[in-house]
Amino acid sequence: MTSDRPVVIITGASRGIGAACARALSPKANLVLAARSDLVLESTANECSAQGAQVKTVVGDVARNETACALADRAQEAFGRIDAVIANAGILTPFGSLESCDAQAIEYALAVNIVGPTLLARATLPALRASKGRLINVSSGAGNGVIRGWATYCAAKAALNHLTRVIAADVPEVTAIAFSPGMTDTDMQAQIRDQGDKGMPSEELSFFQRTYAEGGLRDADEVGKGLAALALFAKKEWSGEYIDIADPRIAALG
Repeated sequence: MTSDRPVVIITGASRGIGAACARALSPKANLVLAARSDLVLESTANECSAQGAQVKTVVGDVARNETACALADRAQEAFGRIDAVIANAGILTPFGSLESCDAQAIEYALAVNIVGPTLLARATLPALRASKGRLINVSSGAGNGVIRGWATYCAAKAALNHLTRVIAADVPEVTAIAFSPGMTDTDMQAQIRDQGDKGMPSEELSFFQRTYAEGGLRDADEVGKGLAALALFAKKEWSGEYIDIADPRIAALG
């Protein structure tokens, strides 16, 4: 299958920011989409196909190397190249102080949030080097600050930010960026409001509940468009940076 369209891999593409980004890219790019749920992922794929994209899907757990390799292989087999990779999949739980959290839940959260993007980069960097493409790791403000009750998530996102810097230095042909979507109206924010009392201090939980009640969350489609713009048009000189959705350079990309 050949096409002049860029080829973009997106993980966590079945809902939220990942699905919004896929929809934003679909008039301009061909897509390889990944998620754990085949039915929901297929729905996103159908939406993107209706907007003109050629879409391939991979159902799998991003914490596993097999999924990373399957994504790289599927893109190459279907389209012959990879122009951008968006490592968007992530999980927020477990909530609570480290000593209160289940050990297996900690291991799995780290596997999804930092091991997964690392393995995906490993699998796709050869193709991205060849295309002089872009690797966008979806991070969080939690990687730069302290949110009590989120030790595992904060640590993983901090590691993801630094991984991005190292990739930028190691592979100068590739533009590697850590992207912060800000507080966005997704299932993850709903999870904070619904389950945060199981491990978050009341002050932190109240902040998230109040922000939602006051309409302070960003729209997922808005964030998805910004992420799509970075994947297609981010400048080479930005490589290694942590870029927030509010950065005016994103809006200027068009």
